[in-house]
Amino acid sequence: MPTDHPSTPNPSERLDRLEESHGYTERTVEQLSAEIADMNKRMQAMGKRLAALEAGLQKLKEPGEEGDEGI
Repeated sequence: MPTDHPSTPNPSERLDRLEESHGYTERTVEQLSAEIADMNKRMQAMGKRLAALEAGLQKLKEPGEEGDEGI
């Protein structure tokens, strides 16, 4: 009576499946890494824009130097 079951892949087939799975995993990790890097760049740009907006608002809050405090 054979000990191998039809549903059990032989070592070579199992290795092939593991290598294929590993390849997909590597590709996914690379894609996610690129997405994270892009998001980081966008967040840094948004932080700079926010800082500029805050500086502009602060200037608007400060009384003007040419007598426009009553605006």
